[in-house]
Amino acid sequence: MERPRPWFSLDNSFLTRGSIETLADKFPGFGPLAIVALIGEASGRIGGGKRNDFDVLDWHYSYLGRRIHTDAATAKAIVAAASGVGLVEVVSEDGDAFTLRLPRWKEWHPKDPFAAERKRRERARNT
Repeated sequence: MERPRPWFSLDNSFLTRGSIETLADKFPGFGPLAIVALIGEASGRIGGGKRNDFDVLDWHYSYLGRRIHTDAATAKAIVAAASGVGLVEVVSEDGDAFTLRLPRWKEWHPKDPFAAERKRRERARNT
């Protein structure tokens, strides 16, 4: 099976969007980086075999904190603030674990990661 693209796109104005700037005002450096880390982690799960709900991420605040070089409490506060400005939707929390939805997933990762494989199989059937 073809591996999905190992990257995701951010537009040139990512850092100047109102919601990202608001998060950066509350958490300079860490806020925008946390969103990039969440998008990257969700994107990386596709290559790990995830087949649906690509915009949903199950993770841990301590892992997010480690990824962006801060503590779990700050990571949790960043996620709460990001939820307040519409960058994420927290689905559930259980101690250090959380599940969230990235409502702008199609904007940040617009391609269907399995489209190329489906097209390859379709072409093979039609030959």
